[in-house]
Amino acid sequence: DQACQGANSDCKSICRMECNSGYSLKGNTLVTCQGLGVWDREQGSCEDSEQPAITCPTFNKFNTKANHNYNMIDLPDATATDNSGLKVTIKKSHSSPLKVYVGSPVRVTYTATDVAGNSRSCYATVTVEDNEPPKVVSCPPDKVYKTGTLPHTVFWGEPKFHDNVDGDVVDVFPSHRNGASFQKGKHKITYLSRDKALNSVKCEFIVEVEMMKCSVDAPPKHGAVQCNIKKDGVAEAFVCSPLCKDGAWFIQGADVPKMYNFYVCAIR
Repeated sequence: DQACQGANSDCKSICRMECNSGYSLKGNTLVTCQGLGVWDREQGSCEDSEQPAITCPTFNKFNTKANHNYNMIDLPDATATDNSGLKVTIKKSHSSPLKVYVGSPVRVTYTATDVAGNSRSCYATVTVEDNEPPKVVSCPPDKVYKTGTLPHTVFWGEPKFHDNVDGDVVDVFPSHRNGASFQKGKHKITYLSRDKALNSVKCEFIVEVEMMKCSVDAPPKHGAVQCNIKKDGVAEAFVCSPLCKDGAWFIQGADVPKMYNFYVCAIR
């Protein structure tokens, strides 16, 4: 402006308009000073044309809210600066807290805008993972089963499981088939339940099989009773046989209960 002021101005002085880095010229680049200190055209002006610099927050993966298939995530603000040194406005595409479900990550957009209207965006993805194992809804108690024959077939109520994400649809791996046969002794039964995220929980209980021994009646007059464990391969049974001493025999007749050579202890 000083090159073209009043009657003493240097006529025909030509000025070239240039802008600092980050600014763009709007209007005329060259202006010429006319007589009486008047430019031949309006001078151009420098306007901010550089986008703000913005940095998005970094998110780690979040766990689910306890017993739910999602979590509520607080979204921190991004940071931004501008070449003008003036305040920058930052907006988020989603409100906070943000509800994020397992298997459905959310991409959040942060946009910084300076006073000249220049803007730049960055992006951050919020992910919620299922790290919660299924819950044991019901698990059979330890139980003792008494039997007169071995092996003994045992049935129990099936354990039930529930998962915060998969509901009742979980994989179940039993160590023994329900209705399996067991020899005497204690047997630990394990049911492993696993969800789609491979989180797992166990239901464990003890099945104990005892050989049942029936009460033995007094031997018959002039006789005896012999009891023992009879084995047939892996099968066992508590068996008693009544005997008569020499010179005696069992009474027989229509009104006399039928006698058998042996009796097996069993559950009625």
